[in-house]
Amino acid sequence: MPTPLLPRPLPKAVWFVLLYLAGLASLTLLALLLKGLLNGL
Repeated sequence: MPTPLLPRPLPKAVWFVLLYLAGLASLTLLALLLKGLLNGL
């Protein structure tokens, strides 16, 4: 992965989007795990 030339840290909006996407991904993973567990019982 090429390193982007960023002289300053990321703006807060970018962090909010990254956190939002990370939360969404973890929620979907949790839902899939619960679904699999319920189907396995």
